[in-house]
Amino acid sequence: MKRDGKWLHWTYDEFHRDILRFAKGLLALGINKYKAMNIIGFNAPEWVIAFYSGFYSAVIPIGVYTTNGPDACHYVAEHSEAQVVVAENEAQLNKYLQIWPKLPELKYVILYAAAVPSNLPDEYKGRVLPFNHVLKLGDEYKPTRPEDSLEARKAEQRPGKCCTLVYTSGTTGNPKGVILSHDNYVWTARRLVAEAKLDGTPQRLVSYLPLSHVAGQVVDLFATVCAGAEIIFADATALQGSLVNYLKEIRPTIFFSVPRVWEKIEEQMKKIAASNGTIKRAIGKAFSLN
Repeated sequence: MKRDGKWLHWTYDEFHRDILRFAKGLLALGINKYKAMNIIGFNAPEWVIAFYSGFYSAVIPIGVYTTNGPDACHYVAEHSEAQVVVAENEAQLNKYLQIWPKLPELKYVILYAAAVPSNLPDEYKGRVLPFNHVLKLGDEYKPTRPEDSLEARKAEQRPGKCCTLVYTSGTTGNPKGVILSHDNYVWTARRLVAEAKLDGTPQRLVSYLPLSHVAGQVVDLFATVCAGAEIIFADATALQGSLVNYLKEIRPTIFFSVPRVWEKIEEQMKKIAASNGTIKRAIGKAFSLN
């Protein structure tokens, strides 16, 4: 992922290490097992680290649409019994500051791509934490009881248990939380890898579809791990036009998309073809997505 124009890199070993650190950090913060962790923000390594940390800590990770307003955020947090929220920036934090008094279960908000504001209300000082602080808490965590260890929490997981809740958009009423189990995700991801013949050769994927949606999760979070693929995170402007720059630079071997994105690609190809000569127009037409 690029931040401030520079690429940040994680190996799979470093990725796994930070997942364990963050999971222990959740235990250090006193997040109870089977409670929820809501994650709101654009695709980023920290988003995925937080999500996977839920599997080790027996905390249920739940993606939240970045476009949700305070009321929708409140509904998901209350319905899922969220004790912690992982948020991208101050704009997302502000949504929860508005609704925090109505969320008695919510203990902490953790920011992964912004500094903690210095002007927080007194009642929330010490309850809004930077992502790296939680990693450090994980480094220092020492359980006082065997049942509070990460190993004990991890042992709670079973194939049929809830992996996550995916909430519908709520266009016809309140969002519906759909339970997806661990074995559901693993089976689906493995079938995808097998059917697409992604295993055995190096693969690259650009992550840009919302990770709060099941499609983005299956492809970006699970299939990539099953295939040992490299995942590159686009920035938040991907669907406003910057995605093409990532595709040119990264040249992914896997590109998964929804119909509207394919339609935009076709429209752009036809536009380019129309501005070229006869031969180039014929080539553009041949490769259009009809």
